[in-house]
Amino acid sequence: MSLYVFNELKLKAGELIYIMNEKGEGISGIYENEYNSSNGTFRFSNHSNGQTEMIEIDKLQLLKRY
Repeated sequence: MSLYVFNELKLKAGELIYIMNEKGEGISGIYENEYNSSNGTFRFSNHSNGQTEMIEIDKLQLLKRY
């Protein structure tokens, strides 16, 4: 996924989102708004395993509001 597409979504902290990772796994969770432009990552609270993760935007196949 491109940074341009990510920026166009204009996500806000606490929004429920759906991502598809590089393995094609679909995961829903909360966007936590800790976007780091220097390495293209953001903090994500994963609903399926209860963990908070740093997601690399360029490795995503899909990201959308849920």
